[in-house]
Amino acid sequence: MGLNDVRIIGVWEMGGIGKTTLARVVFHMVSNKFEGCCFLANVREVYEKEGLVRLQEQFILQIFNESMSILDVCHGVSVIKNRLRHKRILLVLDDVNQLDQINKLAEKRIWFGSGSRVIITTRDRHLLEILEVDEIFDVEGLNYNEALHLLSLKAFKKVHPPKDYIEVSKDIVYYANGLPLAIEILGSFLFGRSIDKWKSTLNKLKEFPNNEILEVLKISFNGLDEAEKEIFLHIACFFNHKIKNDVVKILAYLHLSPNVGMEVLVEKSLIKVRGNRLWMHDLLQEMGRHIVYQECPKEPGKRSRLWSFWDINNVLTINKGTEAVQGIVLEFYVPEKVDWNPEAFSKLQYLKLLKICGVHLTNDLKHLPNSLRFLDWKGYPSKSLPSSFQSNELVELCMCCSHIERLWKGTRSFEMLKCIKLTKSQKLIGTPDIIKVPNLMTLVLEDWIKKSLKISLSPTEKYEIVIPGSEIPEWFRHQSIGVEVNIKQPSHLYNEWMGIVVCIVFCSHDVDHQISCLIPLYCPLTANGKRMSPALGSSLLPKVLPDHLWLLYVTPQFFDEKSNKLLSEGDENGFTQIGIKIETGGPGEEVKKCGFHMIYNKDIEGLDRTMAQHSNSSISPYESLAVIVECDKAK
Repeated sequence: MGLNDVRIIGVWEMGGIGKTTLARVVFHMVSNKFEGCCFLANVREVYEKEGLVRLQEQFILQIFNESMSILDVCHGVSVIKNRLRHKRILLVLDDVNQLDQINKLAEKRIWFGSGSRVIITTRDRHLLEILEVDEIFDVEGLNYNEALHLLSLKAFKKVHPPKDYIEVSKDIVYYANGLPLAIEILGSFLFGRSIDKWKSTLNKLKEFPNNEILEVLKISFNGLDEAEKEIFLHIACFFNHKIKNDVVKILAYLHLSPNVGMEVLVEKSLIKVRGNRLWMHDLLQEMGRHIVYQECPKEPGKRSRLWSFWDINNVLTINKGTEAVQGIVLEFYVPEKVDWNPEAFSKLQYLKLLKICGVHLTNDLKHLPNSLRFLDWKGYPSKSLPSSFQSNELVELCMCCSHIERLWKGTRSFEMLKCIKLTKSQKLIGTPDIIKVPNLMTLVLEDWIKKSLKISLSPTEKYEIVIPGSEIPEWFRHQSIGVEVNIKQPSHLYNEWMGIVVCIVFCSHDVDHQISCLIPLYCPLTANGKRMSPALGSSLLPKVLPDHLWLLYVTPQFFDEKSNKLLSEGDENGFTQIGIKIETGGPGEEVKKCGFHMIYNKDIEGLDRTMAQHSNSSISPYESLAVIVECDKAK
């Protein structure tokens, strides 16, 4: 406080956390040290109802204790700058939500005399960063003891709750989760009421949140744009406490620009990122779910999102879904038997997100919506996907631990599908025809036991799969321990070159299996010491503890014309030096072996011969560059 510079301090956090209360305490503690003081409360509300001129008039009135008629905003700015530039003041701008409010009240430090202090409370951290404030103070919620003490003061006018009320008081404290606003409102409401009333109120809150609390929390939500609101509601309904990268990926499939949107939600204190997980306060989550509930309180099938078993089971059992439903997420750790109508999904024509885990169907489904962009059904009980399912919107298909024998029969169009995961689907007897899946980039196959599976590659520029394994088959003529392989090939073979197949043995160390994450592997191809463009492989692969194989196939069309020309340029002896060098994205990742095979026209006749000598799987291209994976035992 003793410094003579003008300092601006930001106080930031979610609504109801106590920013205003904290600012008032500081204001009253130090106001006698300044020549003039002003606490502009509820800036957002006054701005919306009465405008900036009214705020400027209040500012002048409190500082000089005189009433002044401000002609317009520009006049107000001029008065503030001219009359306060030599005056040491304390100014609190409470609940600011727009930059224009600050610009017209305290835009620059030179407006105020030496030693002045400006405190700004806001829910929007980005505003404080734009202003380049001297310090941002993040307000923390109350701990358990502090919350219980505040509740006792409000509900009993005592420091501690009466003995008979201790347990129910604890339940209220846990419900409020450190939010002072909630504790004050509930404590005041419960003052003088019986234990039975306390218990019934708590039970009611679980289904019908307190409107007074919701309205305060909803202010930040109302300030979001439509895409940001969608992201917030998805997190509130489906993704609280989930891995951030997984959520970003799914929201990107939904075309919601999640990286930008999540940054805004963090700045407005609607979510936090703790470690690698998203975190939303329980009452904010409750508020988001209540917004969705209010879309149609009596008919869940007319809401945009469904997450509770009761609602989902009701809608799908009696087939009461509508076009309004865009997302369904239902996860059980213990399998639950359900009697869903086989036609249940036929009415959900705009369903984009479906994530199911631990559901045992008594009847096979006849339909899945072709509008789906992300489908994750762990333990899918049927032998195949419904015959009518052919989505050109689907980007990722996850059928881990499923009873799938074959995803689909014949040829189906999945033009946007990039990733198929069939981990631990041990009943699988074959993979589908993917000739009409032109964008498929990743196929993850794990834990297949004594199966022979054929993967027919379409004429694509690039294809890759990840499977368990620790040995590179002998068919890969050029192999090396470590991350690098270099060979020399006659340059005249360039005209017969058809592609290159790379095989890499990789693993991760110290993997936390509770965390789903990906690792980047980068595989550039060089010709005569120069890197070909684009890189042969640059992929985010599943983080796995045991050894796995990354198999990568590209054709000449994958590279640009300049890079292809490098392969035809031989040295004085007519040879081209070709090499790969694998780069990893982190210290915990290891590439143990790598190998590659250049494919020429002359090789095609022999490509049916199986690449043996593989302890877990053998891989053998045939005339259409198919890959055979034969798993003899599980690792």
